[in-house]
Amino acid sequence: MDVARTLRFLGIPVVSYGFLGGEIGRTIRAACLSTGIQDKHTEIGAETRVCNIYIEKEERRFTVVNENGPFVTQEEQEQLVHTLLSDVEDGDFVVLSGSVPEGVPSNFYGDIIQEFSEKIVYTIVDATGTLLKEAIKLSHG
Repeated sequence: MDVARTLRFLGIPVVSYGFLGGEIGRTIRAACLSTGIQDKHTEIGAETRVCNIYIEKEERRFTVVNENGPFVTQEEQEQLVHTLLSDVEDGDFVVLSGSVPEGVPSNFYGDIIQEFSEKIVYTIVDATGTLLKEAIKLSHG
């Protein structure tokens, strides 16, 4: 959501995809609506996790505390990918950002990028570790 909010702040139209569930998911959907972000998230059966960031201004540091993420089923993953691939058009920018929930494989971003191969789509991957490595490897065939 941070990438989407930043782009909206800069006046860029944004459509947000991802996995949302439960009360926290409904709160995020409401935030999308209030900030002008088009909500195309896939509803999941599990509760969306909370990420807390504690900022210590005087020490100039921050601490991120992430809850365990929800489990996302294969069907929910396929639904998100189908919606995304149906919506993306030539010339679009797609930002694949953050970690993936439990149940989602580390090649998820790379597989999505490969699915774009018949379109002219610009992708940015904001991830770390194996998720990023797999995206780079799979995006280059």
